[in-house]
Amino acid sequence: MVLYTLNEADVEQIRQLVPRVNSAAQQNLNEPNAGDQYTAVVVRCWPTSSAVNLKVLLDGGSGAELWATSRTVGTGPGTWQHQA
Repeated sequence: MVLYTLNEADVEQIRQLVPRVNSAAQQNLNEPNAGDQYTAVVVRCWPTSSAVNLKVLLDGGSGAELWATSRTVGTGPGTWQHQA
C-alpha cells in the first residue's frame, strides 16, 4: 500500500466516473479535491522506472475507486509515496 496524491485531472475523472449517490439514494462519495491523499494498491510495477499502476481507494462506497496508470514516485499532485 502506498499514498497517492490527487491532481486536477484525477478529480475531474472521478467526478465523471464515480456516482455521488448510489442506487439506494445514499451518498456514495465524499468530495475529492486536488492535493488530497488516498491509500492506493500497487497493481503493476515497471522494472525500468519508478512508474506504477495504482488502484486508488477513494472515501466512498461501492465503485469509489480510481485507476491511476503510469504514476511516478514523488510528493506532488499525481504522484505516489510510501506510507510512513
